[in-house]
Amino acid sequence: MKKQLLSIFAILLMYCGLTASAQEITTVFHNDFSEFTNGSEENPGTTDISGYSGALYKSTKFPKWNGKSVYEAGEKLLIGDNGNLETCSYKMSDFGGIIKVSMKLRARDSYGALVGIYLGYSSIASVVLENDQWTDYSIVVAGGSSVSRIKVAASISLSGVLIDDLKVEQSESFYPAPVAKQPSNASKTEFTASWGSVSGATAYLLDVYSKNGSTKEYVLNNEEVTGLSKKVTDLDATKQYFFTVRAKKNEIVSDYSNEIRVVPVISSVAAPVATEATDI
Repeated sequence: MKKQLLSIFAILLMYCGLTASAQEITTVFHNDFSEFTNGSEENPGTTDISGYSGALYKSTKFPKWNGKSVYEAGEKLLIGDNGNLETCSYKMSDFGGIIKVSMKLRARDSYGALVGIYLGYSSIASVVLENDQWTDYSIVVAGGSSVSRIKVAASISLSGVLIDDLKVEQSESFYPAPVAKQPSNASKTEFTASWGSVSGATAYLLDVYSKNGSTKEYVLNNEEVTGLSKKVTDLDATKQYFFTVRAKKNEIVSDYSNEIRVVPVISSVAAPVATEATDI
């Protein structure tokens, strides 16, 4: 009897755990653009579906989305050069307005493209696509409100940028990453790593490393710092160093910040030495 009760209790715990896990992340919207079937990735449609009379605004699954220079591309969308895709307004004010924006992007030109991501009128990311391969991108930011829009804009892209699986999620476990800064005080053997503050952060986790191919060789790994900077010393002058940082709020840890390549700062230059004039 005791074993049966323990088994039932274990099943109940498992069920409750699964339920809690399933409810942990709330999806505000997720558009895979499957209703836009004309054209293909290699040969997109030629009709701009943006604008108030376009198929994008009249979508049955995601009505009132808009933009500029948007085309169907076989269950994906193409954003033309200097064009943009903009959602309608959604409620993104839960969990203090912290949201996770995710998408798949692909430049159609081999040299890549630049993609700007906006929350309302505020720029939240500039994504550099370095080639014409699909790239998964996500960012966690604060600033969501009861009427928020996401806009994705393409530039430096003669043939445009393909987009798929545009999604916004919210969760108590999401936390914005800090913005790492280029050191203003750096030499070949030491530098001061610094970053912007994140509201509510109780500490920051700093990684400092050099690279051996694709392998990171750490000087500091998950070094907990309570302030917004840390001096790193005793470095090997023959190596190139990088750093990233994460914000920590009690047990919640953000994604990694942008990676900084440490560049020695030249604070002074020796004065030139004059020589006797020649060929007078």
